[in-house]
Amino acid sequence: MPSFDITIKQKVLSTFKGKEGKQFRPHEIVDMVLNKYPGTNRGSILPADYCYNRTNKGIKFDFHLFKSISDGSYEYLGPNFQYDGPVYWKGTQVGIWNKGIHRQLRDLK
Repeated sequence: MPSFDITIKQKVLSTFKGKEGKQFRPHEIVDMVLNKYPGTNRGSILPADYCYNRTNKGIKFDFHLFKSISDGSYEYLGPNFQYDGPVYWKGTQVGIWNKGIHRQLRDLK
């Protein structure tokens, strides 16, 4: 039987499917993935890396599931969401979404 290694992205997507519009604290996101996929490295589940409205230098901005909320929580929107709004990096707007289409405004420096 071939072994199948599911990625962290697939685990997060699978865990949150059907939970669109609900908000979660970061620890809740991590705990939910760990409950569904025991043995997953806790430190590898980084909700901020999967946001429509936040980006981090050094990661591809190509997988979006959450909207970062100002209180530190995340709203699950799901993949391919028709998001409208700015994208921030370290408090500076670096991009914008318009009806699900992303446009980069400046490089991360």
